[in-house]
Amino acid sequence: VIAAGGAPIHAALVEHDGAGMLLAGVGGSGKTTCCERLPSGWTCLGDDEALVVRTTDGGLVAHPIPTWNSDKLKNGGGSWDISVGVPLGGIFFLKKSSRDEAVLLGGGEAAVRINGSVNQACHGRFHSLDASGQREWRQRLFENACGISRDVPAYQLHVTRTGQFWTVIEEAMLRPLV
Repeated sequence: VIAAGGAPIHAALVEHDGAGMLLAGVGGSGKTTCCERLPSGWTCLGDDEALVVRTTDGGLVAHPIPTWNSDKLKNGGGSWDISVGVPLGGIFFLKKSSRDEAVLLGGGEAAVRINGSVNQACHGRFHSLDASGQREWRQRLFENACGISRDVPAYQLHVTRTGQFWTVIEEAMLRPLV
């Protein structure tokens, strides 16, 4: 997947109207809480990590990755269906706030944030490689993060504890990219 331009990302994967959205953030940023608050018509496909896969036509599809951090798995609530893949429509970096708002990120900032989420998902996975091998994989992952940032809009998503952040996502996905 990585060799083909994809990457694992530390993010919840949600779906609405056939499009996948990643809710990205470090542990404790609200990924699982946001997933639990989604209304009817929205589906949480995974609450902690996702695998972004580049398709043969150059598109991006996201799949959930089950992790031991997933509340659904820890609490005996079932499992994530990793065979489910949805076209990736946007990436939303969570920030707790006093208002619900989505702010489009510039390409450079989006690439850096995506790379950060990729590194969180890959933490400790390359420890068996020598320094040269680790450097090669990290470079490849950075290039993939840059490619993802060019192909999918990324936003800073300001989220309140009680607001309807999903309506902000819906509005952002309808806005023309500037």
